[in-house]
Order: sequence, then C-alpha cells, then structure tokens
Amino acid sequence: KTGEQARELNNKWEKIPEEKKISLLNLDGKSLYPFIKEELNFLFSREFLHTLLVYYNAHKKILKEENIKLVCSIGAGSFYAKTLYAAANVLNIPTLITQHGICFGFMENKILNNTNFAVFGEYSKKELGEWEINEKNITITGASLFDEIIPIMENKEKEENLITILTDGFYIYGLVDKKEYFNTIKKWINEIQKIKNLKVIIKPHPEEKEHLAEYRELIKDFDNIKLLETKSKEELYKLISKSKLIVNFGSTVALESMILDKPIITITNFHN
Repeated sequence: KTGEQARELNNKWEKIPEEKKISLLNLDGKSLYPFIKEELNFLFSREFLHTLLVYYNAHKKILKEENIKLVCSIGAGSFYAKTLYAAANVLNIPTLITQHGICFGFMENKILNNTNFAVFGEYSKKELGEWEINEKNITITGASLFDEIIPIMENKEKEENLITILTDGFYIYGLVDKKEYFNTIKKWINEIQKIKNLKVIIKPHPEEKEHLAEYRELIKDFDNIKLLETKSKEELYKLISKSKLIVNFGSTVALESMILDKPIITITNFHN
C-alpha cells in the first residue's frame, strides 16, 4: 500500500508540465524553479515519498494500537517528529512540543492544530505567533535544558589560553561541499597558529559522529590542537568555562556560551 501511494504521488508530480512548475514558483516575476528543481525532484521521488509514508503510517498504527493519549517531543524539526505529529493530528491526539534550541525550525502549522508548546521566553512565543499558532497554546516555561549549566556557573573552571571551535557539520545538511568545509576549517587552523602559546580544541557536533576521522586527519600535525569527542554536556560546559573564546556556527551552544559569560564568534555564512 505504501509503495502504491508513493508511486501515485510521484506520478502526479511528474505529470505536471515543466512550464507549469516554472510559472507556479514565481517571486517578483522571476521563477525559483530552476534553482530548486533537483531538491523538488528528490522530495517527490518514489524513494523519498516511500520512506516518508512508511514513517507516517507506522506512527498512525502505533498511536492507534497503543491507545496513545498524548504525543510529546523535544523540538519539532526532524523528519521523525514531523511524520509523528502529522499522524497524531489526523487522529486528533493532543501533542506537546518542548523547545530544544534557539529556534524551532519549520513545521507546517496545519499539522499543529492540536499542539501545545513549552518555550524559553517571549521571543520564542512571538516566533510561534508568526506561524499563526494560537497564543493560548503557548506556555513560557523557561529553558530547563540549560539546568545542567548551573553547577558549572557555581564552580567555574580556571580559564586557559584556549580557543574552542564548536562545529555544526554544514556538509551533512548539503549546505556546503564536504571538501570545501574541511578546507575552510584547515585555513582557520593555519591562521590560529599565528597566535603563540595558544591551545585549540575542536568539538564536533553529535551528528558528525561518522566523520571524526576527517577531523583527526586535519589536526594530526598540530601538537596544540585536540579533538573532543564526548557527548557529555558536563564536559562540554567545563570546556566552554575554561575557554577564552568560543567559535560556533550559529547553534544553541552560542547561547550556552553566553550563559557562561564567554565571548563568542558566530559564523553564519560559511562561504564568506
């Protein structure tokens, strides 16, 4: 059944004339289609649609058979979460999303009709309001996920002559070519070497666990650069606490560094 649904949706996409796709995706008189054609073809491919429907139908089956009364998750931006919330919405099962990071990512508000949100503060509440989420469904609870920072704040590490680079694996999400990414990191390392008596620690993002070998290869000739491979929040916070400067790519760790009163450099355009 899932395979048939995927084929049917894929066929509908492929039957839309190219000229129609070009005219539909217009912004200020210019078509966006040529720039996102490959991405759209992937999203409407049989393989992707089949995977999407497998998750969605599996969630519906589990929610029905287990008589689930509430669906709750941290964050809502992942493939898994989106299919779960879509299934719950169709079955009229209440859902709760607790904020995971600085922003929520994006979800179609039509599949969030029966959803309540627990958010950090007024800024996040305003962000959800822009999605046309009912204000009654948004509760400010504070950022409980940062509670583990409190012991580090009370017992700060002795600061060292240390720069910590907290990566975010842009290449995993297809935002930058993998070779370009690691070549850029290498350029930074070469520039940092001009500063005498400085230690550097690179802490890869958890999603980069399959790519640690590339980082090891990158730093093998430098005695003052180490790789921190732990997933422990406590170790991460201790590392931030003893660093003089934090370099990050715009992730939640920037906020965690601010809480620990550390200067940060946030790189938002990896190509520049």
